[in-house]
Amino acid sequence: GLQIRNRYMVGEWDIYFTPSVTVMYHNGTEIWQAHVQTYAGVYMKFDFVTGPYTGRTIEAMYQKTNLNMITAITIAWSAPNGPMPGSFDEAMVAPLDSHDFYKCVQFSEECVFVNPHKTSKLK
Repeated sequence: GLQIRNRYMVGEWDIYFTPSVTVMYHNGTEIWQAHVQTYAGVYMKFDFVTGPYTGRTIEAMYQKTNLNMITAITIAWSAPNGPMPGSFDEAMVAPLDSHDFYKCVQFSEECVFVNPHKTSKLK
């Protein structure tokens, strides 16, 4: 994935959702883990259990888009313990944040993403 905001951090971003915890990676290194709740198919609430935001909450809005062989998800994040962003554009200015993530619709030789969850190091 890509980070989209002013003063962005260069590198590859990954997010890994499981039924119990979500993990964020930057350049293959685990950044945080959070419990996630979803609302109305467009909002998420992240309660952080590890990393720099431990004990805090971030509100997010998201949009999923199918693009042939891949699915894209754009996430607009609030500041820690802040209110939900008013728009995706608003989230592109720090301290808010925005990311685009991509995954293959199904595995094929033409569409391969490496799962960082299997090889990551905790930061």
